[in-house]
Parts: sequence; structure tokens; C-alpha cells
Amino acid sequence: MLYFDNAATTSIDEEVLNTYINALKKYYNNPSATHRFGMEGNNLLLSAKRQIAKYLSFTGCKEDEIILTSGATESNNLAIKGYVERYKKRGKHLITTKVEHPSVLNVYKNFEQSGYDVTYLDVTPSGIDEKALKSALRDDTILVSIMAVNNEVGAIYDINKLAKIVKENSKAAFFTDATQALYKVSIDYRNCDLISFSAHKLHGLKGSGLLIKKNNIDLVPLLDGGGQENGYRSGTTNLPTAIALATTFRRANQTYEQRVKNATALSSYLIEELEKIPEISILPIKDKSPFILNFVMKEHKASVIAEALSRKDIMVSTKSACSSKKVGGSYVLKAYGYDDYLSGNGIRLSFSGDESLEDGKIFMLALNELLSSIRKDQQ
Repeated sequence: MLYFDNAATTSIDEEVLNTYINALKKYYNNPSATHRFGMEGNNLLLSAKRQIAKYLSFTGCKEDEIILTSGATESNNLAIKGYVERYKKRGKHLITTKVEHPSVLNVYKNFEQSGYDVTYLDVTPSGIDEKALKSALRDDTILVSIMAVNNEVGAIYDINKLAKIVKENSKAAFFTDATQALYKVSIDYRNCDLISFSAHKLHGLKGSGLLIKKNNIDLVPLLDGGGQENGYRSGTTNLPTAIALATTFRRANQTYEQRVKNATALSSYLIEELEKIPEISILPIKDKSPFILNFVMKEHKASVIAEALSRKDIMVSTKSACSSKKVGGSYVLKAYGYDDYLSGNGIRLSFSGDESLEDGKIFMLALNELLSSIRKDQQ
């Protein structure tokens, strides 16, 4: 099988899996318990967080700023809802973009329905207009959310510069969803107050993620209970998952350079080959991740192409997995200027960085054969 849908989820790293299984068997203790076994678990939890902070040092986070969650969706909800609820007396204006993940965008839409004023920034192939962000900031702006890398088209947004604009021109906090960015592209996060991530996008466990909450801000927790995770995420701590998450980041750090090299070579090859096909349009994004490649079928239904490729044991997606059940075109492609028809005919290829150039050649051979067959049928 040729699996080009790694932005949806990745296979689990063998070392991560073994670490998790061993921890699951050995450390079934509750880290909150006060007996020796419980305290041993708490020490392991703190050790795991220290390791995570070490491998995320480029975010500027400390171990006590890490909140373990079930993944990016929970992290995104906690970040936005928790911050807005905590600082609602400061203002009711929020800023985000038109291309955020649904777990961010839908939260903002709900706040909008509750009476908050939300500004949705436009995007272009060149990125996000810094002047537009600056002019959108107001005295009552309390939170700005801009993703680091778009999950559909792979656009990289200059988070450091955008966060700096927010800091210099308002009292708002800056939140970024870094799910498609960590250990895939190099970004400076030190001006960010909140950062979310999900492990299964990086060969980690499903149901595992984190939210980095800098100590200069506070949140209202989503869950009431025993006050785990420094009071921000109640519920019995999943120690084996925490240990596995530390291993996920260690493995990501070890493999980073090779994965980026492989993904860059594969993406460059595919872009060159895809541009030769007249029925295909590739969005000319100025700064993009080598791990995500989106192209639009101008004359054929993307869903038909994806299904035909699937029958050839080649897995691609036509939308992000979190939007795949919704009717209509991609709101991300629409935001980038594609009309209703073309926005419904995008195909996303997303890579782990473990693929070879030969995989790209296999894909292009299958796609060209498929398109050739369709052309003959249309004659």
C-alpha cells in the first residue's frame, strides 16, 4: 500500500509502541496516589514532562507549562474556551483566520453566536497580511488564533512575526495550532502564549496530545474534578501515554533532518510532474511545508480520482479528514480563491518523510494511467 494521507494520521513508531506497551504493563499506578507506587508514578510523569520540554525547547516552554490532553481538538478547545472565559471582562473581540482547523474555527463561530465579535483574516498564497492583522487589533481584542501550518494546503504562516505584531499592538494573547508543524518545519514559537499539538500526526499514539500554556496567562478548565495537570485538566492521568509522548518527541527529534530531506525531495518531484498535466492546478503558495501537497482537478471529480487510486492501493484524501463528511467544497480552497466547483476537487497528498522518490514515481504512473483512461472514455 502507498499511504499518502499522513496529515490525517500516521503509523505508530515501533519504539513509541513498545514504550507504551511496557509502561502500560508496568506503570498502571495512579500518579496522584500518595503511596509509594503512586509517588513513583508521579516522578515518572514529571520526568516525561521534563523530556517533552527538552525536545520542545524551541517553543520556550517549561515543564510546568505542559498540559497533557487527548489531542489537538481538546487542546484547541481548552486554549480558546479557557482563555476567553478567563479574560472575558477585558473584551469581546477575537481574531482568527478563514482557514483554521474545524476544532478552532467552529469554536470561534460558537462564540460569535454568543455575542462575541470575531474577525476572520483573509489568506493569500503569500500568507497572512501583516497590515490586515495589525489593523484588526482593537483595545477589546483578547485572543488571536493563527495556525502554524495549514492542514489542507501546507501553507506555513510566519507565526513569530504575527505573534510579535499582536504583542506590540495589543494586550491580546496569541494561540497557534502547531499540529502540522512540530518537527516538520522550523518555526520560532517564543512569542506564542498557547501552542497545541496531537501525537498521532507524528507517529505517536492516537488520543495523546498537549497544550503548552505559558505561565504569563491563565485558563478556566473545561472539566471539573480532581484538578490534575495543575488544575487545568481533571481526570486520572494516563501515565503510559505521557511516557510514550516523550518518546514520540525524542524519535521525532532523531529523525527530523532525514524526514525533511525525504519529504522535500518527494514533494519537489511530484510538483514538477503534476505541473505537466493540463487538468491539474497547483496553488502557488510562497512558503509551504514539504509534507503536504494539494492540487486541484480542473476537469475531473477529485472524489472519483481518489476512489480509483484507492482501488490501486494508493491512499490520498480529497479534504482534511475532519471535514471529509461535510457536503460541499473545501472552505480552505475557497479562502484561497477557488470557485465552488474547483474547491470541491482538491486532492491532498501528505507525507511522513519516510517515503522514497520511487513512491512518487509509482504514484505518478498510476495517476497518469488513470487520467489517460478517463480521456479515452470521454472521446
